Amino acid sequence: MYLLSRTFTLMCLLWVSLSSVLAKQPFADTVALIKPSIVGIGSFSRTRQPARKLWGTGFVVADGNHVITNWHVIDKPDDDGLLSVMGGDERKAEIISARIIALDKRRDLALLRFDGPKKPAMKIADATAVI
Repeated sequence: MYLLSRTFTLMCLLWVSLSSVLAKQPFADTVALIKPSIVGIGSFSRTRQPARKLWGTGFVVADGNHVITNWHVIDKPDDDGLLSVMGGDERKAEIISARIIALDKRRDLALLRFDGPKKPAMKIADATAVI
């Protein structure tokens, strides 16, 4: 539990660092920089209509196969679909199954992992350079 808490604290610090770095750039440049790393989080089931349910968003980090999102986004006990990371656009949506790696309900954070092709990871600043 201690390792999980340290991991999520570190992620929060990195997010604050990223926010500080991005604040120095024009808004359009910031959007262009982070957009490829943003993914949808939801569920998929071939046996229902619609097959996809979007619950929220997250961003790709680390090696390109991990996603940080909010715990409340994936807290869907009544959903019968497969936890999924969704990328692309409406015409060419890509749906990849995911699994939960770590949860921190108190801080409302979740770390997911998906297999398959890597996505562009959000570049996060060094927390020591901001402090």
